[in-house]
Amino acid sequence: MTFQGLQLQQLKRILAQPEKLTDYKIELHATGYIPENSDDVAVSFAPLLGNIVLKVVRPEQTLISAGALSQSFQINQSNALHLNSVNIPSTISLTMDYIYQGFVHILPRGLDHILFVLALLLFARKRSSLIWQISAFTLAHTITLALGIYGFVTISSTIVEPLIALSIVYVGLENIYRANQRTNSQARLPIIFAFGLLHGLGFASVLSEVGLPASQYLTSLISFNVGVELGQITVIALAFICLYPFRKKVWYQTKLVFSLNITIALVASYWLIERLI
Repeated sequence: MTFQGLQLQQLKRILAQPEKLTDYKIELHATGYIPENSDDVAVSFAPLLGNIVLKVVRPEQTLISAGALSQSFQINQSNALHLNSVNIPSTISLTMDYIYQGFVHILPRGLDHILFVLALLLFARKRSSLIWQISAFTLAHTITLALGIYGFVTISSTIVEPLIALSIVYVGLENIYRANQRTNSQARLPIIFAFGLLHGLGFASVLSEVGLPASQYLTSLISFNVGVELGQITVIALAFICLYPFRKKVWYQTKLVFSLNITIALVASYWLIERLI
């Protein structure tokens, strides 16, 4: 905790409340003395704690990136710390922060979303097929991300997460089933759209954890979604680079693509069982 660049050397006390522990969440209360003639205060945490959502006099809140110092908050001199106004971070800084959060939610943290996008790539025989599938998926998860964040749709993660795993199992197995069929790829779009709605609810849950500043709500939401899209594009690009040299091989579909689809379905099946238990 710093006051105009001067670090507070000692806090009076830090109280943890284990009884409020929920999964990985814990509430901490810290109190200390404010140095004289201090006009603002900023907070930072050890990098190992990861990103922190700092809420000040609700509903104002801001994101603190891992190991970084928060924006400064103006204070009044009194016997207690009183935060009376907030110095809002620049739009550019906030936009980049939330684009980053959206990106890392896909790559490297979002293995389930990575496998789903990879399954879409493995199914596509033509570029147009991939574009249609990704477009349907993107449109769908954008809709439910916005609806979830604004509170219009609220479904427990205990329901959403198993269904996301089930969606990955489905696309992996469908890829195998339709491997030798000359079916219209656009016939698959409704189910991809439906699965995109599920994944959007998963994104909304993550973004709720990160938090959105009330003063720049829409900007943060759009930036996070842009980061998600950039993550998906990166996954597709990396997968394409890895697979392209083998596309002309006679065993590409029968062995490589088949093995990848089986692996995707098996991993997702494990997740499904794990999330149901």
